Amino acid sequence: MMAAQDAAAGMDDAAAAAGMDDAAAAAGMDDGMTAMSDDSMMGGPSGTVMPDVPEIDLTDAESERLTGKEIRVAYDPYRLPIELYDENAGIYDSTLSLGGISGAYLGWIDAALPADFVPVDVAVLAGEPGAPIRPTEAIRDGTADVVMAIAPTDEVRGYMSFTESHTTLPIAMATTSDTTLEVDSLSGMEVGAVSGYGAARWLDSMSVEYRGYATGVEAVSALGAGEINVFVGLWAVAFNSGMMAVPPVDVTNAGPTGQSEMLSIGYASSDTELGSALDKALASAPDEMRASITAMASVDPAEVFGDPDAFAEAFGGDETVSSLAGMAGEIDEINRSGGETRAKLGALPEAMVFKEKYPGYDDSEFYDFGSSEAELKITAADGSASLRINHMKEDGTFTFMYMCTDSAGIEQYHDDDSAAGGLSDIIAGPCIEPDFG
Repeated sequence: MMAAQDAAAGMDDAAAAAGMDDAAAAAGMDDGMTAMSDDSMMGGPSGTVMPDVPEIDLTDAESERLTGKEIRVAYDPYRLPIELYDENAGIYDSTLSLGGISGAYLGWIDAALPADFVPVDVAVLAGEPGAPIRPTEAIRDGTADVVMAIAPTDEVRGYMSFTESHTTLPIAMATTSDTTLEVDSLSGMEVGAVSGYGAARWLDSMSVEYRGYATGVEAVSALGAGEINVFVGLWAVAFNSGMMAVPPVDVTNAGPTGQSEMLSIGYASSDTELGSALDKALASAPDEMRASITAMASVDPAEVFGDPDAFAEAFGGDETVSSLAGMAGEIDEINRSGGETRAKLGALPEAMVFKEKYPGYDDSEFYDFGSSEAELKITAADGSASLRINHMKEDGTFTFMYMCTDSAGIEQYHDDDSAAGGLSDIIAGPCIEPDFG
């Protein structure tokens, strides 16, 4: 637990940048609040404050469910600033590598409850056949227990329950042109949204037809490719998705919708003891902490991400850019250029065999998360086969997922986490059903 010190000065600036009516809601912290260091972040940049965690009064059933247990927290690494991988995120627990809004509340809850909360990247889960591609699907399939920031929708209410809302953010319209739109114009446009989130629920209620995408990056990439001409969702997610898209997409805020997405913590409806404990832990989070997290998430990234001084000023920090801005900039720079890591993955034996077998391949889908991991996906021109290569930089390991369509039109998946070259013979041969022994 960090020693108590005065709360972060400058939250008035953050509140003002976030458009809050009462700047004092984000300032005037209690003496017991602690300010985050400039080189560490749990859910937000410097200026986000994290107080001491009180003891939570749990029932016997809740204690039995949680004590010594591992609770898996599914997150979408492409959903900045709601959540992201950040190896420096943990304040209360250095092993927690989840940043953004989700990371801030996860750090609090992990410190308040007697369980071991473990972030689970759904992009990694998606490497398995039929695996979930959204955090909510990980709850549905039993591969995770908690989602930290999700808007309750009809799509997920059948298998999930929710805590109270902890963050409310406005839903906007985003385009690739300098255009201001009115909500009424959506019915005549090609609209895109991320399925299962609050914006999609609102579009359904308005009877607006739209294309649903698994992630913000996919939706904004479709926007850049002209498949849709407006993306409806959280503006910060749209902007950051454009930075992470391959190729990058320059998006502009085309105007508000007048609607908001209310984010809650979601869990499996059958896991009642976990749910009631989460409710208690969330209720114990002080209003001042919530206000600072909301202020952090509400700052317009288009105005401050390109200006380190403005970013630091908005969050009450100094000249050091927070790890959130740094990571986004790093992803943007590396994904634009490719760099040595991309060439390294593309030259592995599996990749070379795939490229030879499927000429006309597309290898544009590449993500590099700085010092943590990188991933390259190579797809056959007709979409009949793909090879996904994930590289964990810290331990130097590689994981491969090969998909091909057999003569009956059935997709077959083969994976390997051994030394490079392990899948080469399978890739070179006919598409066969995996032998799981």
